[in-house]
Amino acid sequence: MKKTSLLALVLLAGVAAGCTRYVPHSLSMGGIGMPPIEVIGNMEGVSRQRKVSLFLLPLAVTGDYSLKSAVADALSKRGGDTLLNVTRDDATTLYPFLIINILDRKTVLTGTAVRFKKQ
Repeated sequence: MKKTSLLALVLLAGVAAGCTRYVPHSLSMGGIGMPPIEVIGNMEGVSRQRKVSLFLLPLAVTGDYSLKSAVADALSKRGGDTLLNVTRDDATTLYPFLIINILDRKTVLTGTAVRFKKQ
């Protein structure tokens, strides 16, 4: 009986711990024919979304999981017009709790913020 309850406890702890999947990306923007720019510096922006669902039925969704919101977050810190040489890290974590599931998605963008010079 002790082996069964110990095994059940280990399985429950494994399920409650959740699992995370990381996906790194690299994007390069800019090149020949770009207008003159002023480099502001390296920036980091984050966008996050959390979904709570009952089996497959979504109950609540919070946050904005998009590149647009991550870029806006990065540029809001010191200004700028766009990001160059961007790397993107995505992490998706699922926390299953019996019939309630929590899905947490996060994108982190890192890049060089630039401002276009007036001509």
